[in-house]
Amino acid sequence: MRPLRHVPLLLFVALLMCGLGFAETDTSSQKPEEQTAGTPDGNSSEKSTPGGKPGVQGIPDGKSGQETDQRLAITREVMDEFARGELAAVRARFSADLKDAVSDADAHDAHDQLFEIAGAFQSQISQAMHLLPEGPVYIARSQCARYKVELRLTFDDANQITDFRIGPVSDLSSESMEAAAREIADLLHRGQFADVNAKFNARLKGEMPADRLAASWTHILTHLGAFKSIQSARKDPDLDRVDVRCAFENGPMIVRLAFDPAGKVSRLWMLPAETEKDSEI
Repeated sequence: MRPLRHVPLLLFVALLMCGLGFAETDTSSQKPEEQTAGTPDGNSSEKSTPGGKPGVQGIPDGKSGQETDQRLAITREVMDEFARGELAAVRARFSADLKDAVSDADAHDAHDQLFEIAGAFQSQISQAMHLLPEGPVYIARSQCARYKVELRLTFDDANQITDFRIGPVSDLSSESMEAAAREIADLLHRGQFADVNAKFNARLKGEMPADRLAASWTHILTHLGAFKSIQSARKDPDLDRVDVRCAFENGPMIVRLAFDPAGKVSRLWMLPAETEKDSEI
């Protein structure tokens, strides 16, 4: 299998699992809460139907609703085409810019590596449209032999795909992921670095042994003073990643944790809370 080349727009949410490197979209600032269509308070109004029939609640009638239904149907078709390996058909739906960014070889590499990790495709579960500040995102979630897979698409006015993201996702709920991240931050505070390392995936265990964790935490304490409390834990609405805000004597800090589809920690950052500029340890 050819190694996956860097592809600017064809990105994987999978987080460096089992030694296979998939690109994670990583921004240094916390994203605004994702909202589902028709729910300005951010509560989900997504409707899933048996057999993966497209559906969204709260979509207005008329042209907007028809456009949403059409794009949800396209999203389902694209997931089926990608699963069957019909990658020329998938790329035919891309905008000109996306075709330039993602070659046929890139698409084949992405397909092969995805299903090597997630296992054989089984069936689609649901489709939904989520409203983000930058616009609507159309999502198809599927079950594979080992993990669930999520496809996210955006479209232009001609219904050509302008952004294509696909990767395995964790079965952990947001609440469970936030609780796991809080526990790890507490273990760091208590100096139980071997226990933190035990929660890492295989790759990160080797890269971040207990003694390196201890040295990094000591460095933080030297600059920020004594640990005071965990203030909050917030899952990113778009990624399997949690920011834990911690208070220290001389100011706050973010412990950012990314989780792989198996629920193991795949990456760890310690970030200044004011700017949240990445400073991965």
